[in-house]
Amino acid sequence: RKFLNVYLDGVERVIDGYAKTHAQVAAPQLDERFRDALSTVEAAFREQQQVLLERDVEDLDVQIEVLTTQLEREGIV
Repeated sequence: RKFLNVYLDGVERVIDGYAKTHAQVAAPQLDERFRDALSTVEAAFREQQQVLLERDVEDLDVQIEVLTTQLEREGIV
């Protein structure tokens, strides 16, 4: 959440600022930096998504282990 709250707010400010500036001024360097920034943010979001998916897998693995142990303890398995 912290990642999303911090970075989404920053991305929104950059996009708004770029949209206002881009409409009024031709600035090729700004266009390039904007695209680079968006690429960087996209990569960071993909990385965070991967981390979240890995945590989900770990959590599910723990839940499976707990369930299996409980079933064994109760003599069901």
